[in-house]
Amino acid sequence: MSSADLSEVSSTPFLKKLFSILNDAAFESVSTWTDDGLAFTIKNIPAFTESVLPKYFKHNNYSSFIRQLNNYGFHKVKDSNQIFHHPFFAREKPELLKKMTTKKDKGMTLALCQKLANSELGPAIGQLIQLNNQTIVSEEHAKRLKNKVETLSEENKLIAQQCWQTNQRIKNVKNILLMIYQQCKDSSSDIISLRPNISGAIPLPFNPPAKRVKVEGENDSPRRQVEELLYIEEPQTVRVDR
Repeated sequence: MSSADLSEVSSTPFLKKLFSILNDAAFESVSTWTDDGLAFTIKNIPAFTESVLPKYFKHNNYSSFIRQLNNYGFHKVKDSNQIFHHPFFAREKPELLKKMTTKKDKGMTLALCQKLANSELGPAIGQLIQLNNQTIVSEEHAKRLKNKVETLSEENKLIAQQCWQTNQRIKNVKNILLMIYQQCKDSSSDIISLRPNISGAIPLPFNPPAKRVKVEGENDSPRRQVEELLYIEEPQTVRVDR
């Protein structure tokens, strides 16, 4: 970003100067942005103190420079010597500089809030804060309900699928039972057709067939033998109920 563009950014002189230092190619070997542009590093403290500070801040007090960084909320990156980071200080986001405030500014903001709370606007402000808190709670509750509904919907889909599979199994079992029943019925019909009348009812007059004269040389087939067994002469009796 050029100096002209940076001049349009609403921020303090210290932050604008720091931004310009890090964009100055002449001091790249002394101080520069990190690769991701979300922090900056001071590679050479003596050179930074002797060359950079006098040019931009009219002094060469490195400790004073560090105090200013702390005052704006910069923090050293963990496990590093001279790498500093702030969530609103980024190479590609100069417009975020306006969000950076000093600890003094934050103290004044808190004092102003306290003053408003003690004024006639206090009750109204309290109600607004309460409504805001209730809104946050309601949003969280709605989010939990939404997640619960999604979970129940997935469970219902699973149950519906299991019911469909169970119904298919029941249909298959019914078909198998019907097939077995039909086979048994057909087999019973074949057997009954070969049996004589042995029920308890009064039999009809029995007229035995005429004795068949066996022709010499005739083969006794299995079917013929069964017919002869079925038509053996039996005495005719009448069942009397006592």
